[in-house]
Amino acid sequence: NQETQGFIGNLCFTLQAIKKNLVQMGKTQAERNYLEVLKKEVEGVYGTMMQRPKHFVECSRLITESTHKSVSNSTLKRIYGYVPAGNNYTPSTFILNTLSEFVGYGNFREFCKHCKITEQKQEETNVKEIAKSTAMHLECATKGLHQLCNILGINITRNKGGVIYSLRNNS
Repeated sequence: NQETQGFIGNLCFTLQAIKKNLVQMGKTQAERNYLEVLKKEVEGVYGTMMQRPKHFVECSRLITESTHKSVSNSTLKRIYGYVPAGNNYTPSTFILNTLSEFVGYGNFREFCKHCKITEQKQEETNVKEIAKSTAMHLECATKGLHQLCNILGINITRNKGGVIYSLRNNS
């Protein structure tokens, strides 16, 4: 019926809007995380932590000299939390791109892509370390089990792959 079709159409539209908002929220959170990384990179290029008013003035000047784009010291103070900016403060795309350029990237999107690749490599390294550690513990446990079986007089028979398929008490 036409009423049901209209209801389903509205429901689908609403679900699509919710999905879009959730994706945007996730993207925004990721960008906030990357902004924290970017702030540290800016401090690294600047050469010191941003803690005093003169740091923001000097860093603003360096950014302008390096990129030929202006980021005011007031904006830097808001970004670094030196002055209150509100919980939902997010620097403009221009500011994010300029800071990214200052630390050696073409724009903020390129910087985020670099962060994602770095995260993935770290995750791969962690997985490899966990697998290596697990294999080492498993090998130790297997040796310990074999020694315990010998002490208890239990004969272990393994197949060609090393899997135990028979345990017999020698007593």
